[in-house]
Amino acid sequence: MGFSLVARHRSEVRSYRVGRIVACSVRDETARRPDEFDLAAWWTTSSEEFDLSLLRYRCRLSCSPSGLRRLHEAVGATAARAALSSAGEPDAEGWVEVELHGEGREVLANQLLSLGPRVEVLAPTELRAAVFELADATAARHRCSTAS
Repeated sequence: MGFSLVARHRSEVRSYRVGRIVACSVRDETARRPDEFDLAAWWTTSSEEFDLSLLRYRCRLSCSPSGLRRLHEAVGATAARAALSSAGEPDAEGWVEVELHGEGREVLANQLLSLGPRVEVLAPTELRAAVFELADATAARHRCSTAS
């Protein structure tokens, strides 16, 4: 995990990865943190906005009640929170449709596979096929031989 520097550039607060700073200099000006600036609140909001900016691949899922409870374990808190905010009404078995955004098809296929039968990919079909292929390969790897 790297370190970040939070600083104001002109009138905009930004964060910088310390490991990417290649030069710096000491200036005569004194830096002052504005009285109303709350670093913890700014960092929370900034981090969540950054996490959301990475989630560009959209899919539609149907989740069982236990799948909904475990969604954050599979895809992370930010993506799960956004998906839960899109949740429809539960069907007769308690399954709920949600819209989920992830980093990409391969990443999401692996993440969703961890939920097993608690989730069904409704769209896009390319993600549904990717999850099926992973599940099929996993089942084949774990298939018990009947021959002794």
